[in-house]
Amino acid sequence: MKFVHFTDATLIDRIKHNGIHLGDGRRGRGVYCVPLFFIAQIQSSKFDPTGDTQWYTSTPISTGQLWKWWMRQHYPDGRPMAVVYDAPANCWPLDTYLNVQRDFGTQFIQAIDQLAAQGVHIEPEDRTFVLQAAKQGYGSTCYCQVQREHGLGLLLHAYRTITASLDEFQGVFSDGLEVVMRQLVPPKNIARLIPHYQTNHRFKEHKTSQHKRRQRYDHET
Repeated sequence: MKFVHFTDATLIDRIKHNGIHLGDGRRGRGVYCVPLFFIAQIQSSKFDPTGDTQWYTSTPISTGQLWKWWMRQHYPDGRPMAVVYDAPANCWPLDTYLNVQRDFGTQFIQAIDQLAAQGVHIEPEDRTFVLQAAKQGYGSTCYCQVQREHGLGLLLHAYRTITASLDEFQGVFSDGLEVVMRQLVPPKNIARLIPHYQTNHRFKEHKTSQHKRRQRYDHET
């Protein structure tokens, strides 16, 4: 299974040589990432003077694009990059956080209970928190630990299936998905770099130009 970690372009050379090290965040030290897969997104139709907005599902996007808007908002002068990598063998268990809307909190907890044998574990207090929030009409963040890749795939499938059973607006993945690895990612696991501050073509042109300038400098010296 592949994951996506977002960072600034200024750190890419260090990551390519040393891997992705643990960083500080709101959920403690770790590598903050999302699993790589495609998600549905919704858009509204043209303005309707009657006040009835029509929603429809558009072309799915990759989770590799989820956090770029957050990075642009908080780091307007930065150059966001998505680092796609294979999960290291020693990264499990993973701390997984999912935003749970009030309408499917109970159903999602029931699904997690059925995945216990597949390595998906939720603490009693976290389970109670989601259920009580749903009962009171609030959304919540569901925290659980996942012991292996197969269990994470089943958890995401359950989440997608449950949300898709609701109305179109609520039945869509958002960026409310976060995974924290507590082990560093070695450079050999890095599969791809995706620039979000320019097109892939422009990025490759820039890297080629840098390489040619370096070659000329080495030749002259």
